[in-house]
Amino acid sequence: MTGNRARLMEMRRALPGLAASKGSPLPRLSALLRLGFIAGLLTAVLLAFCMPRALANSLTSGLGGTSGSVTSKGAQMERQQLGKMLKQPKIDSTEPMLLQADEMVYDNENSKITAKGNVEIYYGNYTLLADRVVYDRAANTLTAEGNVSIKDPDGAVITADHITLTDDFRDGFIDAMKLVTKDDTRIVAQSASRQAGNVTVFENGWFTPCKVCEEDPSRPPTWRIRAKKITHRRDEATITYNNAFFDFFGVPVFWMPYFQSADPTVKRKSGFLMPSY
Repeated sequence: MTGNRARLMEMRRALPGLAASKGSPLPRLSALLRLGFIAGLLTAVLLAFCMPRALANSLTSGLGGTSGSVTSKGAQMERQQLGKMLKQPKIDSTEPMLLQADEMVYDNENSKITAKGNVEIYYGNYTLLADRVVYDRAANTLTAEGNVSIKDPDGAVITADHITLTDDFRDGFIDAMKLVTKDDTRIVAQSASRQAGNVTVFENGWFTPCKVCEEDPSRPPTWRIRAKKITHRRDEATITYNNAFFDFFGVPVFWMPYFQSADPTVKRKSGFLMPSY
């Protein structure tokens, strides 16, 4: 199926698979999509992205030790939102999905399906754009590459050069990742990987809630937190920072070789916690 924009629409639980030639792996792709392609992808990408914000709030408010009572509705709502982001998203297999691309190639011999050229995938309020998406049935991997962009229902946008995931979404790798939330909070990392569905590691990452200067986008933000390595362990609800710096107008003013904080799902624990106001 080539030329004139290929479309795969309204994939639902009742649909066993799309019409395809004998031996085509397309029905397997349909099953994969019914698991919730975008929701699963965002699971791997977003699971630990709210961690730097929790740390930043802790540092800027100077709060350590055991968390106290929440006296601000805004702070309480933010905690609930961050905690929700850390949970595995529920995938509705009956949700309709649309996939469209300039070209669809079915390689039965190598068990691969490739969508090429202006690939767009819509699932609920999630959107994924890429130059190319490949599902490798033999390797059980799904790859999106070239100008990859993912937008979630809250307006957060993730961009990357390359994303690779296993088809159960437990493991994955992202190259040149950038996340911009609706309120212009930014998280950037040279790479991010997820292992065994539990550990997410960011290499050479930084976080800032400051807006980019419109006149000079290359200008350093007012402040940011950056680290050589940030590790989120979901089962332990912890975030570990290695070689972390606090920068003010691009100048490092505070450094810690190593420290650990609780993630926003933890309400009471010693150490750095999500602050209350």
